[in-house]
Amino acid sequence: MRLFLFLIGFAMLVAVTPSSADENTDPYWIGLVSAELSMRTSGVTVSATFTQKNLPKLGDCAAIALLKIIDTSKVIPTAVVTATLSIIRDAFSAPEFIAVKSDREPKIASLLLDYLRRQTSDPEIQQDIERTITFVTASRQQKQ
Repeated sequence: MRLFLFLIGFAMLVAVTPSSADENTDPYWIGLVSAELSMRTSGVTVSATFTQKNLPKLGDCAAIALLKIIDTSKVIPTAVVTATLSIIRDAFSAPEFIAVKSDREPKIASLLLDYLRRQTSDPEIQQDIERTITFVTASRQQKQ
């Protein structure tokens, strides 16, 4: 069963692995972020070098992709909120490596986090959102 889940996760990452041409057709890395969101919400824990290498380079771009992926017209499931928070933290985990300078500022991430904070009443999720806001803010100050 673990092998099966690993193969599914690996296949998803291979399917979204962008070539240099894909960066022009998917500037927000929606394929990568969508696959990562799917894996994290389904409980699949595949450590993919491609994701580990590219997610920390996205910064605010990951928040843009998340906004394009998440259906905000419905109640967002807790698993999606939790996965979203971990993706945002990973996207800002190495601010010095964020590829696009404007993505080093967590402007869209801050809006998304504020939206998630207003949409949930679960105290644990609220705390996780606050920790993520603190982390993203600290990463911004760290790069300065």
